[in-house]
Amino acid sequence: MSDEKNTNIENNNDLRESTVKLNVAKNIAAARNAMDISQDVLAERAHIGRATLIQIENAKADPRLSTLVKLATALEVNPSILLMGKEEFEAIARISETLLEQKLQKMDPQIVKMTQHLVDSGMDRNRNRAAKMGGEMVQSVGMTNGVISGAAIGTILLPGVGTVIGGILGSLFGKKLTKQ
Repeated sequence: MSDEKNTNIENNNDLRESTVKLNVAKNIAAARNAMDISQDVLAERAHIGRATLIQIENAKADPRLSTLVKLATALEVNPSILLMGKEEFEAIARISETLLEQKLQKMDPQIVKMTQHLVDSGMDRNRNRAAKMGGEMVQSVGMTNGVISGAAIGTILLPGVGTVIGGILGSLFGKKLTKQ
């Protein structure tokens, strides 16, 4: 019985690890594309090799924490946001609905709907386009100071609400990063 329990734990760990690796891959690519920077530029800013970045963005690498911190710094976002997936953004949405509703009301519903459609297509090109639109949306409602990367990540995870959450987290964490 304990062998079966250990196998289940290992399987759950493997699943969670692959999910987080995929989150990191998508989030880095979304933030990079939203900031209109190439893989070469991001790799240079983060002081890592381009080949390493390509492996990370393709979920083929298991990056060290120090590499994630370098990438997050280059993307002007807190490293924790790079790890977040839809599940985490949905949890945050449930506890922050009032503030989110105020920001969401200022966003163009057609653009929110379009970002949802782009994300739902499942195509990387469309997801990256949605990420860029998310960054532009939060800027249009007056959110500044490092929000673009956070909003881009939030958009690809949960268009609309996630866009605002990512922007808020990017703003909050961005201030802490610049003070350090």
